[in-house]
Amino acid sequence: MAGTVWFVYFLQTFEPGREGCHSMIIGVPRFLSDSAVVAEEAARFRSAPPEERMRAIRSALAGGAILLARSPKRAHLEAEHERQEQAAREAISQFVVRHAQTR
Repeated sequence: MAGTVWFVYFLQTFEPGREGCHSMIIGVPRFLSDSAVVAEEAARFRSAPPEERMRAIRSALAGGAILLARSPKRAHLEAEHERQEQAAREAISQFVVRHAQTR
């Protein structure tokens, strides 16, 4: 199973004639941390061919669009998105004005 690590547990027994530590594998998975899962997925993404990476990006964007379309807060989210787009356009315009060279 991906994302799990199986442990070997050491059990202390107190049975007469069988005292001491004995190891046994118990089917109790220990799940990886969120950061380990993200690192694993990032490595898998980086190793994928460019076409597959673009397919994954398009899929994520399409999923976001579906969530946006079904959201009860759709109007608010669209207005916020438009506000952010306008702020980005203004920032780019200001950058161009500051750094444009006149010849």
